[in-house]
Amino acid sequence: MDWREQTKQGVRVTIADDGPGIPRESQARIFEQFFTTKGEEGTGLGLWVTRGIVEEYGGTIRLKSSVNVAHSGTVFRIFLPLGE
Repeated sequence: MDWREQTKQGVRVTIADDGPGIPRESQARIFEQFFTTKGEEGTGLGLWVTRGIVEEYGGTIRLKSSVNVAHSGTVFRIFLPLGE
């Protein structure tokens, strides 16, 4: 089920890690085109393109991340509705 519309059925995919987490100031920009924290190694297009594809199919992508040393990590949740 969708988070907002309990009658909307679909597929939810959760991707999680226990890495260092994403700082709050980066979280606010992480889906922006060309935003990267990887310097010369990143293009800043991956999450921007991913969000575009998910939204094109009527879905949503959500981010939750913690930089707290005791329980750091990042979780992405993607919901894609079933086709009608």
